[in-house]
Amino acid sequence: MPPRLLILLTKNKLTGKKVFLEFDLQPRDKYGRILAYVWLSEPENDSDQEVRKKMFNAQLLLQGSGQQLTIPPNAPMLKKQGLQK
Repeated sequence: MPPRLLILLTKNKLTGKKVFLEFDLQPRDKYGRILAYVWLSEPENDSDQEVRKKMFNAQLLLQGSGQQLTIPPNAPMLKKQGLQK
């Protein structure tokens, strides 16, 4: 999916919505970008079903609309869920 279209779809899905951010080991990369998992509603646990249903990052990957970028030492959640290559 072209990046501009993905940006529009993401804004459409998330603008005005309450989301929950879950940070990994480092909340920002060396460029100051926020590194977080975006939950569409508050997660009750970290089960595979919960991640696939509520985590926006995982939904993008599963739809083939996203690309994974791992910034070490982060990545435990996606690795655990089998969403990380």
